[in-house]
Amino acid sequence: MIYQVLQAYVRPQLSARVVQALIDAGCTDLFFTETRRVVSGVGTPNVEYSVLAGQKVEAMVRIEVAGTETQLTHWTQVIKSAGSTQRHGDGTATIWGVLDHFHLSVGPEGAGT
Repeated sequence: MIYQVLQAYVRPQLSARVVQALIDAGCTDLFFTETRRVVSGVGTPNVEYSVLAGQKVEAMVRIEVAGTETQLTHWTQVIKSAGSTQRHGDGTATIWGVLDHFHLSVGPEGAGT
């Protein structure tokens, strides 16, 4: 089976809604990471200045899920529906190819390795 990874960035205030929508859509294994993105525009109320980055940054949440092409096509639509406010900067979604995928508890060869 060929797997891919969907990596999506959404606004923090919508992250709980997006995660619940993914669970309701059958996504049972996902990663959720609080992160920041560099913002080039001005006037956004959620932007702060980062001394570390030397730039204006905005809080975002990264959600990563692995699945088949069919699953990710469906879950991309779920994320777009649950995570969109129809405003510029709502987030992005990227699908990556995966060379190998396995659970650390069983290893690449399956149970018993």
